[in-house]
Amino acid sequence: MDLQQHRQFLLQQKLTLLVNRYDYFLYDNNTKGEQIAFAEQDRFAFREAITVWTNDSRTETLFTVKAEKLLDVHGKFLVKDAAGELIGYCRKSFRASLTRSTWEIFDSKDVLLFTAKERSTSMGVFRRVAQFVPYLGDIAGFLPINFIFEKDGVSVGHHERLWGRLTDQYKVELQSELDHVDRRLVFALGILLDALQDR
Repeated sequence: MDLQQHRQFLLQQKLTLLVNRYDYFLYDNNTKGEQIAFAEQDRFAFREAITVWTNDSRTETLFTVKAEKLLDVHGKFLVKDAAGELIGYCRKSFRASLTRSTWEIFDSKDVLLFTAKERSTSMGVFRRVAQFVPYLGDIAGFLPINFIFEKDGVSVGHHERLWGRLTDQYKVELQSELDHVDRRLVFALGILLDALQDR
């Protein structure tokens, strides 16, 4: 399947005590289609590489994600293909994330492809302040963190929570400006947003 021909995807995340499960599906016209990616991540060992398969049969590797440096929370998360060749990487911008969570997505030649920013700056500030307020911090933890994708200051896609679902589900939608972006980088970003943003 040529994933580059698709612009809408559904990320379904299932949380268990020890493992986070991630399933990606095609998602055209708000309808869940074929499964296109699957991964399970040990909740207590994220620094180990995550292998993402084409489906839950685990017979074909789609890509892997691994932190470049084990102790650098804001470093690069390398995305490699099944042969171990670098596709690109995702990096959290520490300074921009002080008020609004921000990630940068690069290709293998260090070219910035797009930026993923928390949709609401005011909500980002609220969550940061709330963590220091008794009880309020507990409530803030349940608020969804939606992201918009930007390129050259223009919105070119989004990653947002779908309400009314029994499981955590996120709609990922790309515009034509991101047609050249390897979809595996987008999928890796979705896993990182869930695993590292306490969503």
